[in-house]
Amino acid sequence: MTSCPDCDGTGKVGDVYVRTEHHLREVEARVARMSGEAAAEVGWLVVELRRTRQAMLKVLTAAQDAGESDDLIARIRFEANEALKIYRVEPPKP
Repeated sequence: MTSCPDCDGTGKVGDVYVRTEHHLREVEARVARMSGEAAAEVGWLVVELRRTRQAMLKVLTAAQDAGESDDLIARIRFEANEALKIYRVEPPKP
């Protein structure tokens, strides 16, 4: 029996941040069976994507530690979350 890669067999789709990491692992597993320049380039892209995700996570964490009253920090927090999709953003209620 195989499990769904998006829900790990639970029937509930996980958050985008975790699903992206799962997909990166799948790509790495496939690339490990390949050879040549394309495999090396895809491997490099996976490493770079992880590196930038980690940097963005540090930015989001620093922004969360800052004061709530700063509009610039609020925008940084929002944009970092938009890139990482860690927290769900509810649309404002009318």
